[in-house]
Amino acid sequence: MSSPVFICANAYGAQYINAHGQAQSAHIAAEAGATGIEIRQELLSDHDQPLETLGDKIAELGLECHYSSTELLWLGEHLNDRLHAAIEDAKKLKASLLKIAIGALPSEETRRDTLTQLAKWLEGSELTVALENDQTSGGGTPDALGAALGAFKQAGIKAGLTFDIGNWQYVGVNAIDAAHELGRDVIYVHCKGIRREGSELHAAAPAPTELVDWSTMWSSFPRHVKRSIEFPLAGHDSPDHDSSQLVSNSAAWVTRLSHL
Repeated sequence: MSSPVFICANAYGAQYINAHGQAQSAHIAAEAGATGIEIRQELLSDHDQPLETLGDKIAELGLECHYSSTELLWLGEHLNDRLHAAIEDAKKLKASLLKIAIGALPSEETRRDTLTQLAKWLEGSELTVALENDQTSGGGTPDALGAALGAFKQAGIKAGLTFDIGNWQYVGVNAIDAAHELGRDVIYVHCKGIRREGSELHAAAPAPTELVDWSTMWSSFPRHVKRSIEFPLAGHDSPDHDSSQLVSNSAAWVTRLSHL
């Protein structure tokens, strides 16, 4: 049995999305046989407004919607007030999952008090919060994510982890070890390889050796966990990509990742 594969809108490049809007990425994802599309807050433009209409288009294509917000959960010892607007945007999109990074882990008292407020913001929605390992030492380590998720469970908020395979390299953590430690709580996997260019790391399609490692860590995740393509599907970034080629590239990876 194959597993559900999403495509992150940014996999088609910022220039392409800025020119055509994220509804276009949803059309490509649907033609490629994906289960869903991940809408990205940082790429929202006038093309995507109103969000209710974008959400309707995604649903009409038969796709599920996840929403990736750039807003951190915590800013120091405070709940990020801008997260309230991100939750409302996710509702407008009819998203089932809201992906966020935690920021730096605050004190236990702050976690308890702020999550009480977050729970109020989430009232009346079907959203699941997915806490992602980002590229920072403050919020991108297994210890920080485990402590944050524990606080969500105590607060009674429906939540799990987004396991970004590539991001572990930014904080010097072995992804296979992280999968062993956190795997049972993973509800969504961000799939991307990593290439080093000089002193910088960049997302890339996974190399064969990386796919072998992915197969190893997959045994730590729940069976048929949702996964999403977050590496470039278009080669170089351009507003003028041929949509049929994007569909072909996407379909090949959807099929491959659905059988991990």
